[in-house]
Amino acid sequence: MKKYCVFVLLVLPLLLNAVSIRDFLRNSGPSAGQRGTGYRLHESIEYQESFSEWIPATKYTMYYGGDTSAQPDSLYFNYYYNSEWSENPFLSRLSYNDHGQLIESVTSISIYGMEILSTKMTFAYDSQNRLVHAYTYAYSLDYNNRQAWDPMHRLHIVYGEGTEFSLYQWEISETKNEMYQRSIFDFDSQGRMTTEYYQISQDSLSWQNDGKYVTEYLPQDNSTGAVFVNYLTEFYPLAMTYFQDSPIPALLDVETDYSYNGSEYILDSKTEHLYNSSMQRIEKIDFYWTGDSWQEDWKESYDYDDMGNLTLLMQFEFNMDDWNESSKKEFYWETYTSVDDPTTPSSNLMQIKAYPQPFNSSITLEASGKTGVADRYDVYNARGQLIRTINSNGVGSVIWDAKDNHGRAVANGIYFVRATKDNQHSIKRIIRVK
Repeated sequence: MKKYCVFVLLVLPLLLNAVSIRDFLRNSGPSAGQRGTGYRLHESIEYQESFSEWIPATKYTMYYGGDTSAQPDSLYFNYYYNSEWSENPFLSRLSYNDHGQLIESVTSISIYGMEILSTKMTFAYDSQNRLVHAYTYAYSLDYNNRQAWDPMHRLHIVYGEGTEFSLYQWEISETKNEMYQRSIFDFDSQGRMTTEYYQISQDSLSWQNDGKYVTEYLPQDNSTGAVFVNYLTEFYPLAMTYFQDSPIPALLDVETDYSYNGSEYILDSKTEHLYNSSMQRIEKIDFYWTGDSWQEDWKESYDYDDMGNLTLLMQFEFNMDDWNESSKKEFYWETYTSVDDPTTPSSNLMQIKAYPQPFNSSITLEASGKTGVADRYDVYNARGQLIRTINSNGVGSVIWDAKDNHGRAVANGIYFVRATKDNQHSIKRIIRVK
């Protein structure tokens, strides 16, 4: 018999908020993926409205392997509880293949300085670098202290002619009899998904209709099937890891959802989209069918900065004949320099790596430039005060033991590492969590 108490208490809230493949494909509003060129997401914070006051709820912080990467190598998730951020955050460490595709994400929770494993996700790709499998596992421990990764969810993408595909899912369910789902699509001449037929099964052999989803596009939309396949391959693994959605790269107009009553499809809900003059999506409104008319239900609005980065997502619910604020997400971005950017000042640019991120008792630092490895690493606290200097003596990597120049352990929090070599330098943000 397995000890699932740790999993249920610590992981289930996250899994319940994870992005399903159906919700992912139907996510028509911009989110963390909506960024300007040369920017990467640093942090997103969600707030809940309570009696005209915004109360923090959750926070995601991304950490990257250097100043030239848009791929996070770790993710720090925290939640707000009893008027403060929890001291037991979730940590996800990400691994990529040689093509830069996410292949594994391992999540743990930090409790009293110990990291307790919770979930693992793995992703597989075919010879054309298309996503074909995604697996989710829960960590368990039996009464003999035998460790195991128990399967919780599987996604299988089957590709057909051209850019057509179908989706199959399996998941553990304690509330439903059906454990298998599949989606079959109609595609238009551009290769875009126009109708999704979703079905359910208890044995993966006999399938029953469950509903359909019809998508209409703006006349200005020029997306193709290849765009959707690339989108599925690139963003679905990240969406499952971040538990955040990403924008479908298409100009959607109206999406209509139908349920199936055993003999025919009947109207259920729909989503409408509004854009500004720059064709940025600025509003998404959900309606439900009353049997006679469409009734407003839910709305999202989006704000961007001058570089095209999404900065604010507001969510409203319709109540008492008016829209009422429900929650909001704020997004914070930072710049990075592509290694392929011809304007990169390579004469003074160093590449710095720091791992693991976040760290507990020690962290490995590596930095190199055109003239060799870094000579010195200076560690600063969040107030800009120098707390530790480490000389590399020509060695490719050094270890910081989370102590200052006087041998005293530093507190939890954010620190900055500056690596230098002659006139070259690099700065990286790191975080310590006990």
